[in-house]
Amino acid sequence: MSAPQMTYSIGGIDVGTLIDDTHIYETEGINKVVGTAIAKNAGVLNTNASGELQICPTNGLGPFYFPGEAALAADLRASVYGQKARGIKYVLKNSTNLVANDPVKRSTTVAGQVEKFIKGTDSLEILVGYFRGLASQAADLTAKDTLQANATSTGLLCVIEKA
Repeated sequence: MSAPQMTYSIGGIDVGTLIDDTHIYETEGINKVVGTAIAKNAGVLNTNASGELQICPTNGLGPFYFPGEAALAADLRASVYGQKARGIKYVLKNSTNLVANDPVKRSTTVAGQVEKFIKGTDSLEILVGYFRGLASQAADLTAKDTLQANATSTGLLCVIEKA
């Protein structure tokens, strides 16, 4: 059975794809930084010191969110997949090479992206989830599948399972 997918494309690049065939995840509304738009393909999100949603900066801490719907600059709130969406599979870009099932953290070099989490070195406050494979190889991904594909370069479309 093919997994239902909600795909958002900008310039032919499918980022912000939700992939799951066994669960329905609810979004939640969170206040966002006033005057800032959040695209459906914005990548990893978190909140600033004031509790407002933003694209996660390279020094950001969790909890982390994935965009649900686009929010315009004039919007006060944004729809996101948050803490109730543990296990959700979502497509994000990587800023370091990844091996299947690697834990991933928010990127230290590119806002909104993910990179390899180093166990024993990195704080759990920056753990985003787990790399499950490349999105181009995940068209029929189901919750039971484990992809054994590695991300051998950066900026690839990666399936990330939310921690």
